[in-house]
Amino acid sequence: MIEPQTLYQLFMELYGPRGWWPVVTDAGNQGHDAKGYHPLDYSIPATAHRRFEIALGAILTQNTAWRNVRLCLESLDEAGAIDMQRLLALSDERLEALIRSSGYYRQKARKLKTLARFFLENGYGEVSAASTPSREELLSLWGIGEETADSILLYAFGVPVLVIDAYTRRILARLKGEELSDREIRDYLSSATEGKAVKQQRRILNEFHALFVEHGKTRCAKRSPDCDHCGIKAWCKGPF
Repeated sequence: MIEPQTLYQLFMELYGPRGWWPVVTDAGNQGHDAKGYHPLDYSIPATAHRRFEIALGAILTQNTAWRNVRLCLESLDEAGAIDMQRLLALSDERLEALIRSSGYYRQKARKLKTLARFFLENGYGEVSAASTPSREELLSLWGIGEETADSILLYAFGVPVLVIDAYTRRILARLKGEELSDREIRDYLSSATEGKAVKQQRRILNEFHALFVEHGKTRCAKRSPDCDHCGIKAWCKGPF
């Protein structure tokens, strides 16, 4: 199976830095493109507003496309609700209306309020090195699974953790020729960051996650993958 470092370099050559996680409310500002992406900027969010927006986006993107999340975040911003206290002050009906385009809006409204309350009660809305939740704390919250928790840790708090999603599983299964467990995926990809400083680990894990998503959307679709134009097809054992 292709070495993780080689896969990372090939992905970077194919797609370049992705600029994740997009900060919708910074779209068009210095260092951000028109959609809020910020290539080559791997810094931890500098404001509580940005941190909270990223965490909200990680929940809103569950089972929906990012374009729908973007609409929700724009609506929340217009309502002044990318703020923990203001979001909690909204009625359930009002919050549900603001995030309706993300789907499952009643459940997600409850999840957002649960997260906002958790952030407030534990001081995680403050931007400081000391205020970082553990993975276990996030997973204990209603409606937050491993992918969402890891996305919040990596992108909102700068914790170097691997985010595993459906794209990662699909691409690696095709490269290996068999399904891999999440533990096997973590073991396989860990060598890409082994021995590196925390900032380097964060950069690699940030890009790796985004690059898996880009390749999954662009070439390695679940059905009818574009194998003829795939830049890593020499290492692939075929779709299944």
